Amino acid sequence: MAIEIKVPDIGQMKLKSPRFWSTLATKWKLNSR
Repeated sequence: MAIEIKVPDIGQMKLKSPRFWSTLATKWKLNSR
């Protein structure tokens, strides 16, 4: 059984971008303070 997750092209590009994740992590850290 394969679980298929449909993601827009822009979303996939963001998922593959390490810079996007580091930026997101920094935002979460700033928001959690």
